[in-house]
Amino acid sequence: LLDKNKNLHLGKLCKSVYLNNPITFSLLPNAIVGYYFDRFLLNLFKEWRNLIDSDLQARQGHALVSDNHFRLFWEVPVYYRRDGRFEVLYNGAEFSLFAIPTRDLTLFGPNGKFVKDHPSVVLRNPAYQFLEGVGYGKRGDILDAHILPQHAIFTSEGQAITGISEKEIPYVLAFLNSSLAQYTINQYCGQHKHCGYINLLPLPQTSKSLKEK
Repeated sequence: LLDKNKNLHLGKLCKSVYLNNPITFSLLPNAIVGYYFDRFLLNLFKEWRNLIDSDLQARQGHALVSDNHFRLFWEVPVYYRRDGRFEVLYNGAEFSLFAIPTRDLTLFGPNGKFVKDHPSVVLRNPAYQFLEGVGYGKRGDILDAHILPQHAIFTSEGQAITGISEKEIPYVLAFLNSSLAQYTINQYCGQHKHCGYINLLPLPQTSKSLKEK
């Protein structure tokens, strides 16, 4: 492949051979050996801050037991929904961009009174629960994000970015549902879009005025 002047002839390489500077891998999520990454993706990871560095951290929510704690809203009399026993539940959904119907409830109680003693329950990130933001289902071939209403509990399957300003919610929602975000994350993770992978997505750095538009 080298001529007498030690020049490399790329045209002679077969299509299954990749040439990359190994240093570029340090820029990729978890330093994955992403020899197959497009050049424009390598530039995004180099030039843009990721979500967690942009103070838009995705988090894992409570691990609840569906058979014990999940209900559909029409199964619960209205007076039980008003006395603090039940809360709106976000547990992801079938594929749907931007919004889903909020029809799930969980028997939760004040400070998790009705769930915390179950041996399979793990309560996570309580300071970030019951806040509006952006949620997404952890598992799927395509990342799809939804508006997360205020006063909702998110879970280990329906993860979320909360504690962000109202103006940032549409921007984050638009980005996570974009073909760019969906294509990028599928380069370094499979069906399980855990928050650790989401947080490493490079976020477009735009002006305040453009973001508001």
